[in-house]
Amino acid sequence: YSCDEMEQIYQKAVNLVPQFKDDNNAYTVYNILDWIRKNHSYDYDGLVSKSQSSEDKESVDRLHTNVVKIGEKELNLAKGTKMGTNGLKNAFLLGSAVCEGFAKEFTFLCKVMGIDSQPQHVKVKNEKIKTLNDYYANHTLARFKVGDEYFYCDPTFEIANYKQNQNSAYLYGVMDAAELSKNYYV
Repeated sequence: YSCDEMEQIYQKAVNLVPQFKDDNNAYTVYNILDWIRKNHSYDYDGLVSKSQSSEDKESVDRLHTNVVKIGEKELNLAKGTKMGTNGLKNAFLLGSAVCEGFAKEFTFLCKVMGIDSQPQHVKVKNEKIKTLNDYYANHTLARFKVGDEYFYCDPTFEIANYKQNQNSAYLYGVMDAAELSKNYYV
């Protein structure tokens, strides 16, 4: 990133810290996730533009224009309006990214708040994805530590869940390893 972009990221993070801070790190995580899911959109266009062939683009169209079923929950990844990729800048400054960008953003904000976190690459267990090549089954979420235990958060599916079901419960926000294994392969 350029020095100007780094300054923008830093200033925005400093301004958000009071909004996220809670003496209980679990609540801090929920505050971060709540801000992400209310202020972001999935960058459908960025995903499609990265596809290599027209067949890949057609597969991505089927995956994202049809409903994606994750476990028992069906999610529609709404189309974003800004071209983006998988970076922190697109997620944090533009509010639109693909899964890796949201995982990087969540991880960055957790680290700013003193919470150990890192992106976690997984494969999604999904009947609709099963017919696509492995590239499209790949997904990125975040792993974070509260107390002595690690948990997982999928900001991408939380954004989709929130957009579909305003004020809904967190379905992918704080998952332990057992819950994670129901819908994802690590």
